[in-house]
Amino acid sequence: MNFASHLVNVLQFAEHSLSAAYHEERMDDFYTISVKLYSIFGDVIVDGLNIAENGIVRIVRDENSLYPRIYEVRACAFDSHPTYIYESINFCRCPFFALRVLHEDNAYVCQHFIAVIFARACGLLKPERVEKTEVMRAILSVVSKPNEVDPGFKREEEEHINSATNRGTLTTDTQFLGMINATNRRVLCVAEKNDVAKNIARILSKGQARTENGVSKYNKNYTFEATFQGISQTFVFTSVTGHLMNYNFHESYKQWVESRIYDLFEGQVVLDIDSGMRDIETNLKRESRKAHTLLIWTDCDREGEFIGNEVVKVCRKENSLLTVRRARFSEITDQAISRAIQNLTAIDQNWVDAVDCRMELDLRIGAAFTRLQTLYLKKNFYQFLRDNDPKSVISYGSCQFPTLGFVVERYRENREFVSQEFWKLSGKDGSTNIEFLWEREGLSTQLFDREAILALYEACIAVVHSARVKEVDSHPKTKWRPPPMDTVQLEKLGSKFLKMNVKRIMESAEKLYQHGLISYPRTETNCYSADFDLDSIVNRLTENDQWGDFAMNDVQMCGGAKPRNGRKSDKAHPPIHPVKNANRNEIASMDEWKVYELVCRYFLASVSRDASGRETKVKAEVNEEIFTATGLIIDDRGYLKVYPFEKWADKELPMYRNGQPLPNFQIRMADLSTQPPPLLTEADLIALMDKKGIGTDATHAEHIERIKFRKYVVLNNANRFEPTKVGLALINGYDRMEHRHKVSKPNLRAELEADLVKICEGTKTKQTVLREQINIYKELFRNTELKVHKLGESLRAIYQQNNNGLIR
Repeated sequence: MNFASHLVNVLQFAEHSLSAAYHEERMDDFYTISVKLYSIFGDVIVDGLNIAENGIVRIVRDENSLYPRIYEVRACAFDSHPTYIYESINFCRCPFFALRVLHEDNAYVCQHFIAVIFARACGLLKPERVEKTEVMRAILSVVSKPNEVDPGFKREEEEHINSATNRGTLTTDTQFLGMINATNRRVLCVAEKNDVAKNIARILSKGQARTENGVSKYNKNYTFEATFQGISQTFVFTSVTGHLMNYNFHESYKQWVESRIYDLFEGQVVLDIDSGMRDIETNLKRESRKAHTLLIWTDCDREGEFIGNEVVKVCRKENSLLTVRRARFSEITDQAISRAIQNLTAIDQNWVDAVDCRMELDLRIGAAFTRLQTLYLKKNFYQFLRDNDPKSVISYGSCQFPTLGFVVERYRENREFVSQEFWKLSGKDGSTNIEFLWEREGLSTQLFDREAILALYEACIAVVHSARVKEVDSHPKTKWRPPPMDTVQLEKLGSKFLKMNVKRIMESAEKLYQHGLISYPRTETNCYSADFDLDSIVNRLTENDQWGDFAMNDVQMCGGAKPRNGRKSDKAHPPIHPVKNANRNEIASMDEWKVYELVCRYFLASVSRDASGRETKVKAEVNEEIFTATGLIIDDRGYLKVYPFEKWADKELPMYRNGQPLPNFQIRMADLSTQPPPLLTEADLIALMDKKGIGTDATHAEHIERIKFRKYVVLNNANRFEPTKVGLALINGYDRMEHRHKVSKPNLRAELEADLVKICEGTKTKQTVLREQINIYKELFRNTELKVHKLGESLRAIYQQNNNGLIR
């Protein structure tokens, strides 16, 4: 049947019944119909009753919207917000809609046009307004709080409908109304991963969720009964596995024809379901048919927002009447999930637009440059390439190349470094074996003139017997506890201290989050809000068998948690912190345990107290040259008791006094050489990417893995990055093209990342950023076409320098 026209019939029937009941003052019947409509259409009925009471809501067409059936609702002169109208009905062409809204003298309507039925039924759209506000307020108060409705009402109505159906006395519209009422108590919830769905379902169902197989064997459906909006409803909690959709070019652009590469910047692209996600799509469609509300529980970052919007598209295509709400949470705990479902919001279209913009640009830019350099190099330098697979590509990415550029730049600095010999002096107290370092205020202690240093050395030796203590200074010394942990800090510390690559670190952190052990691990925030309950987290950690004593004795009993907040906040998630306690035997994976331990110890360190002590500096003087020894006495190790990843060791000095002779003082001259800057570690690379604005906290690991997968870089035996010959040739080649925008430098991508933030903030549109970026890359591409031979020249040069084997 035509669903739209049938819905109109139902609404006409409802409007007639409401009007008759209202004007005949059968308010019990009016109340009954109102509550029944509420059970079908939800909060829109409350809006309808509000209209009936005050009649101040009007509808305005938004001609510039991406979707033609989005309207703006103005509740009063000081309040406006965008909202979706039922997309299955083109209201501009629907006579029922036109009669009730567009043709009225005053075109009042609310979020969904069904609300106007109340205003029309009560005659409140006309000048001769009926004054029955006391009754309307009474009904409004009941419908707004459906938990106060007589619990027998629903049962009696269902019995009435079933009885009438059996007798065949119900009209088609009444049967349809009853059918909707009977089936529309089902809520579909969708998370980004199966484990998240499972654990949130366990919380919402109080452990009573039933596991059912979905269409995808990796994504189960968890079914349970729970109260939602004051009514007992059936929940189905399922999941996706990351992105459902991806941008692809239209079939006409699939062939790699050199003459058409430039067309990729403007060619038609489509957002399609990935072939591997068809089972998940089928499951979503099947479940959405039976639901009246869709709750999005995807990760609360930009990518999660886009994935949630993908879910909405799939589900609303199958059931356009779905009410969609967004749950926002940063940890999987009873309190966080309860708070999320009580404070549902809308999908943030700005966040969706930012990801949509980034995905389209990545496709267009990546495809154009990948095809250009792959076709050219494979055609002209096939013999130099190790990979004989004709389907392999020499890929380009606007994040890949700046990331590769960091590695190549440090590699060049290291290889091109010319070591220089230098000399420096040092001292030693022969009586105590304390070492003294040469100190020259405002001057370098590295001298490259041997004759000059030799003259100083001989002058000191000549009077070394007169060495004496010039100054003793003792002062308090503090080692600051760390600020709260953000993602970049987790990645850097994990890479440095846990000896894990960033991909493993983030995969382990994600698992810990999914199992409710830590908060959401992708955050740019390193400060806690004033109302964040840190002490309850500390209290849970007192039960740990490794750091529980510290949590109790050094945090709880010392005034509670006191973080040293940083200054960064992404306005979405708190810093990374433990959510509940777990001992070693409760976490099977060693990787996950190491990450969990780091998060817990870091958290306790960040909310405890600084380490403190006294530092003593002794300055010795020989021939007006100063030599300094430094000692440290630690009075309170503070956070270092629980945080072994930082060292601060005692170094005791014997008692020295001002003017004290040093008869056994010795002077030495060391012959040294300058050292090249070391190659980058993974922690170094992440720090550079973060500093220069390449990627986000959530994508750093992905970009690093990409250049490793493409064999543009390798890790040497010291776990430091080296470019492969192909990686080096690509950066050398592009640098020799001398473009205005250098692809090996971070500036261009950093500008895009900054623009994506502006899209999220609503200060720049997706269309503007797309246009600006595509114009830049069009120019860059045309210049690259003219100079693409530079890539070949670089590849040949490196091959000839390394003619003992093929380029890896």
